[in-house]
Amino acid sequence: FLFVCLPPQEEGEILEWVEQLGADYQEERVEAAKKLEKVGKKAESQLIEGIEHEDYRVRGSCIRILTLLKSPSALEPVGSVFRNPEEDLDVQQKAFSYLINMGKGAEDNLIEALDRSRKEFRLGALMALRKMKSTKCAGRVAQLYEQEEEKVVKAAAFECLKNLGKVAQPYLLDLLASQDSMVREGAITGLRNINVKEKDPVVVEKIGILFCNEVDRSALLAAFRFLRECGPLAEPHFVAGLKSIQENVQEKSLEGLIKLKGSVGLERTVTLFQSTTSENIRLLAKNYMEILGKVSEPHFVQSLQNPKSQVKLLAVDALGKMKSEAPHSVISEMFRREKDLKVHQASFQYLVRLGEKAEEDLIFALKDKDKSIRVLAIKAVGKIRSEKAIPDLLSTLGTLDADLENAAIHSLAQIGEKAVKAVEGEVEAGRVESGVGEKVGSLYAQQQVEELLSQFVSDDGGFGYYEGMFGNLKTFGIEKALPVLHRIIEDSSYRSRLDSFKGNRDQFTRALRELSIMAIGDLGDKESIPRLKKALKTTTSFGFDDEHSHLIVALYKVGDRDSFKTFVARLEKEASKAFSTDLKEDGYEKLFSIGLVQNRVGQQKAAAEVYENLVDRIEKAEGGRNLDVYPDTLYNLACLQTLAGEKKRALKTLRKAVEAGFTDKGWIEKDGDLQSLREEEGYRALMAEKALFERN
Repeated sequence: FLFVCLPPQEEGEILEWVEQLGADYQEERVEAAKKLEKVGKKAESQLIEGIEHEDYRVRGSCIRILTLLKSPSALEPVGSVFRNPEEDLDVQQKAFSYLINMGKGAEDNLIEALDRSRKEFRLGALMALRKMKSTKCAGRVAQLYEQEEEKVVKAAAFECLKNLGKVAQPYLLDLLASQDSMVREGAITGLRNINVKEKDPVVVEKIGILFCNEVDRSALLAAFRFLRECGPLAEPHFVAGLKSIQENVQEKSLEGLIKLKGSVGLERTVTLFQSTTSENIRLLAKNYMEILGKVSEPHFVQSLQNPKSQVKLLAVDALGKMKSEAPHSVISEMFRREKDLKVHQASFQYLVRLGEKAEEDLIFALKDKDKSIRVLAIKAVGKIRSEKAIPDLLSTLGTLDADLENAAIHSLAQIGEKAVKAVEGEVEAGRVESGVGEKVGSLYAQQQVEELLSQFVSDDGGFGYYEGMFGNLKTFGIEKALPVLHRIIEDSSYRSRLDSFKGNRDQFTRALRELSIMAIGDLGDKESIPRLKKALKTTTSFGFDDEHSHLIVALYKVGDRDSFKTFVARLEKEASKAFSTDLKEDGYEKLFSIGLVQNRVGQQKAAAEVYENLVDRIEKAEGGRNLDVYPDTLYNLACLQTLAGEKKRALKTLRKAVEAGFTDKGWIEKDGDLQSLREEEGYRALMAEKALFERN
């Protein structure tokens, strides 16, 4: 080391100040310390000599000043002071502060400090070693972690190990064999943190073995969390865990296999499903087998022969969910003969899911002792439209049980025309009240109208209009269809009778409502005007712009031309005002609505002119092609061009519409306005461009 050589007089003063650090009066000690601190490095050698002074106050003050100076030259003597068990505690604490302040240079001394009896020294050393990311201390820290009784020191040792990275992995692996469950749990957590990005197969193997034999729940959960993040590497350990006698291990093994969705554990899982005494494990086993799908089907079928009711119950439920026909005859027989009520009910639910293929069983269920099953059976035969069930359903009408009768009324309406005529026959014979017959007829009409309207709704819930599209309703009967159509638009709480629908329920309800308005326009007469005007007031107050336009068109078609003229004049005025301000987007929408209603009332030439004007305005406007109204305008213009016989222009405009964002392929294929384009090469080529529709 390089020491500063001082003149004798100055060196003498420094030695005096060092001696003064042990003076009787505090003021003198403080004054000497300040002078030494001011001299700084020049006093380094004298301060180091002072570490061996007989007065503990001098030793302590010298170490404190050397700490401020960050003097590496004092490392060995200060280390000796710290190691001396007979040294004054205050001096030892100052020496420890010096060592911590020296960081990496004092690494060996700090590792030795882990053996000290005072916990503050062990704790401070751990924190310092962690901060410097010491690679030399891992073994000693691991030993301390396993043996330490002070919780705070134990926690610090664990945090230190975690922070050391890969160098700590061998020691953490050794800790997996500890008798202390908390140590095992901590080791797993540490290994998990080390193996975040890439799982070491050796670590996975070790933790997998521990997982299969672990009896402590907390340590088991830690092992499970680690394995769950290992993907396929963990699968053999989860499979091995199924053989454990510990239910907690079996449970977590099944949860792991459920996540992985591999079939390796199927055979052992089937054994657990059929033999375990734990219902929770049986449910998990069932869930795993269900995830595997058809490969589990024969095992569920085999489980129907199990003497345990719960096994049969779950097997029937699983087979029903996968709509397996394989055990139909077995479950049919179980439904008829099984005395266990829950198995009986589960068998029935299977038959309901099987649907039409279980028609005879569902008819048999109409006479079940359990009323709830009879009600569900009535609904089920209605859903599959079983004409064979009509006689049994008719016998239910007129009973004193309102639940059964109401269910039968709805099912007869679902079955269709044959059932409706059978009910009418019963009414004529006096065996059924006329009110019941009227209700069946009304529900049947409602269902038919909804089904006929639903064919115009595309898969994503969209819809449109073309001339003559409601001919099917006319064939069904205007006098039967109109009451239903009016009810759909007038009843705010209207709910469809259909079991399945396109889009979400709200979308489908809106589509039904707007299609009903259009249909009334095509099928209604002047008697519909007051009801349409009432609906118009409702839509105006709520701001349903699309419905408002449809109602205006419907009123025009049934004889009210004034509403149409007023509507168009108002839109023209609003559009003109919008174009004279910054609200041009609002003006585009007004023009679009004008073209829409003009087209719908037969003013196709005027509508085409409006759309062409609108397209021109939008394309000239900055960012206009990004507006939602642009692709819709192009599409409607393409329809008008097709109807006018301008196929070449229509194909070009239709392609522009799709490229701009009109991607309701389902409606394009339904739209009658485009019928004459269907055989055109340009149309077929456009519809074949799957990527174009998916892109938008």
